[in-house]
Amino acid sequence: MIDDWDVPATKPGTSGDSTEVVAIVPLTPEFGGDGEILVQSAFGNLQLPGGAIQQRETSLKAVVRVVLGMTGVRVKPERLLYVIERPQKPIT
Repeated sequence: MIDDWDVPATKPGTSGDSTEVVAIVPLTPEFGGDGEILVQSAFGNLQLPGGAIQQRETSLKAVVRVVLGMTGVRVKPERLLYVIERPQKPIT
């Protein structure tokens, strides 16, 4: 497990802009998984758990908080896959 992510693009801004995280969570056998990933259903669409990073919150802490809050699953992030910067555009 990593201790924290120190990627400047993932630090929340002070201008009111929202910086978000999205988690890819492989389902382990203890959760009945066999190569699947955790998704949630919203209005008939499947999506990865994700949400906004709060002020003075790191990307790592945001991932743990968002996944737990949206799915009830406590995760231990192992790696940062990539960072996407898209000012004022949602990541789909």
